[in-house]
Amino acid sequence: MKHPIPLRYSIPGTLLFLGFALTALSAWYEGQSSELLAGNLSRAGLMAGVALILTLLTWWYFERTLTQRAARLVDATRALAAGDFTARARVTGGDELAQLADAFNRMAAELEQNQVAVEKAHASAQLFRSLVERVHDAIEIFDPDTGCILDMNERGCLDLGYSREEVTALRIPDINPMITPESFRHNVDVLRKTGSLNMEGMHRRKDGTTFPVEKSISWVRLDREYLVAVVRDVTARRLEDQARRTLATERAAIVDAAMDGIICMDSEGCITTFNPAAERIFGCRSSQVAGHSLAPAIRPPGTLARLLEELAPKSETAPTGQTEVRRVEAFGLRIDGREIPLELSVSRMPGAGSPIFTVFVRDITQRREAEAQVQQARQEAERHLALLGASLDNLREGVVISDLQGNVYYWNRAALEMHGYASLDECRRHIREFATVYEMADGEGRVWPLDQWPLMRVLRGESLQELPVIVRRRADGWERYCCYSGTLARTAAGQPLLAVLSIADITARLRTESRLAEERQRFHDPFEHSPVATWLEDCTALAAWMQQLRDAGVPSLRNYLEQSPSAISQALSLIRILDLNPAAVRQNAGRSKQEVIDNLPRLFDDAARASFAEVLDALWRGETSLRYETRSRRLDGSPLQLIVQLDIPVHGGGPDYSHVIVTGTETTRCMDDDLSGALSGMEAETPMPGGRSWRPSRPAP
Repeated sequence: MKHPIPLRYSIPGTLLFLGFALTALSAWYEGQSSELLAGNLSRAGLMAGVALILTLLTWWYFERTLTQRAARLVDATRALAAGDFTARARVTGGDELAQLADAFNRMAAELEQNQVAVEKAHASAQLFRSLVERVHDAIEIFDPDTGCILDMNERGCLDLGYSREEVTALRIPDINPMITPESFRHNVDVLRKTGSLNMEGMHRRKDGTTFPVEKSISWVRLDREYLVAVVRDVTARRLEDQARRTLATERAAIVDAAMDGIICMDSEGCITTFNPAAERIFGCRSSQVAGHSLAPAIRPPGTLARLLEELAPKSETAPTGQTEVRRVEAFGLRIDGREIPLELSVSRMPGAGSPIFTVFVRDITQRREAEAQVQQARQEAERHLALLGASLDNLREGVVISDLQGNVYYWNRAALEMHGYASLDECRRHIREFATVYEMADGEGRVWPLDQWPLMRVLRGESLQELPVIVRRRADGWERYCCYSGTLARTAAGQPLLAVLSIADITARLRTESRLAEERQRFHDPFEHSPVATWLEDCTALAAWMQQLRDAGVPSLRNYLEQSPSAISQALSLIRILDLNPAAVRQNAGRSKQEVIDNLPRLFDDAARASFAEVLDALWRGETSLRYETRSRRLDGSPLQLIVQLDIPVHGGGPDYSHVIVTGTETTRCMDDDLSGALSGMEAETPMPGGRSWRPSRPAP
């Protein structure tokens, strides 16, 4: 490609040449006569043409030999200046321009090599920076003279909460509250001498909070001197260390406070840990046995060695993640030579490497003594039971006896029959085994869990008195209603010895009571709907009071009442009203049964009290059926004249004062006709509790 530069050389040269040619031609022309002008014109034109040809030839020569070569050199120079280090000036020849081009090309080659080196260095720097930014530790660069932060990687900026622009405006004391100017200068002096320094300290975040760090600082010399610090946040490690120390302290406290002896041994069986309980058991201090074998202190000889051999891994590839335990009872030899019974629990701590064994030692002297006492007590109890067996077998109530562990070993004949067993051997078992055969429930039918069964409650120390229980056999639905009573039999010293239950089968009684309840219900319906005022009274306390008077030597109740009129009120207060029908409520002008019962003394005026004294005298004489006329007051104060019929049921040859029936028929003239009709409807016998009949009496004519 042609460049404008060659024109600056060819055009001026051509014009200069043309100027010289025209000047010469003009001079020549002036020197000629006009006559010759015409003849010389053709010669001048020829000369001008020759000059033009020479000029063009000269221009072509310069273009070929100088201008184009210079243009190539200029083009290469501009390409190199633009950053193309591969540009070269293609100029041949041996003149100065060719030499200049060759020098230019050598310079361009060197620049190209330098550029390649710079690019490689830049790539390496970028890679190093990328690695530095991605490490998990903070990397900080300081000026050793001023303490200013020159640079910091992204991890360090995140840990401190600063941006890179913010952190480069800080100094070391801004992020390290423990650094003072004096300590900084001291550390710099140490780094100058040693080249590196490891230390622990604190860093302060932008929000003012601090965290522990571990630093590794190096002295670096490049274009200048630098301090390069690799900083690691050790908060998690500190917490883990603290947790490990706390755990170790707690474990040590547990080991020291344990009631059982704890002994740790290495793979050779040598003692490494010997807690205070072990010291008490063997009677020696840990310093006396540390590093020694425990085996000589365990009898029979070889017991401990056999356990350790069983627990040792069979091969290097054997699983080690499970804890195996061996338990055995043996004897221990105290330092004073006395043998004591021990319970040993030997385990191997899981994990690879040399095995570590732990031995838990428990002194079972007291347990052996207690077991001997229990065995002796059981034998004594069995002897006593053998002596008492005949008596217990003749009891109507069932008797069941167990030891303190719940092993039932005695049932008398009544207990066997109640529960459907034929022999004692069938039911000598632990209480828990009976849960698969029977279930027990309360009186409402709610099934109890085993721990609420009567025997389990007695074993916990409760005393039971006539606890109602429904016993049901799971297999066939067989069912009994029983009352359980029980307590712990104790030694003379008050120590629990046995659990004793007495069982009363109340199935028949409950069935009888159920039939009685049905009879009472049949009685209650006519009682409620009867038009005759009827009272149901419990005079048991009254009968007991009269018996007390007899026991005190009172010969006549009539004389006693005449001498002590207040006794009438006392006798009246001993009568408990069980029920009264609506006719009695209406007769006494009451609004409810309870109102009449609560105001019973208001119904008895002087005339009524005199009649009641006659009734008491008749009861004293043993009469069970009375009919008398009396006057009283209603609750509204109006007078009431009555014919009263009192009947006491007789059961088993004696009066039953618990259900006394009293009827009151009003004898007012205006009610005679109504009463006649009402009483005629009551002629039919109405059953009384216990099967006795009663019939209201007609009013006297």
